[in-house]
Amino acid sequence: MPYAEASRVLQYVHLKHPDFIVLFGHDRPFAPYLKEWVEEGIPDRAATLIYRAGPTLPTHVAIYEWHD
Repeated sequence: MPYAEASRVLQYVHLKHPDFIVLFGHDRPFAPYLKEWVEEGIPDRAATLIYRAGPTLPTHVAIYEWHD
């Protein structure tokens, strides 16, 4: 994921048409929006949470299926 404002990142993701997005909690310092997305979800109706592990595990992981 690029370092940018969250709204710009969502535009970027829509252009790329991914099948899945995997977020790791330990990546949070990389970009400001990652902390919110890992903890609260990706704020886009194309993103469907299909797996979550953590936060008590060493790595907080969230996997989203992307339906563009």
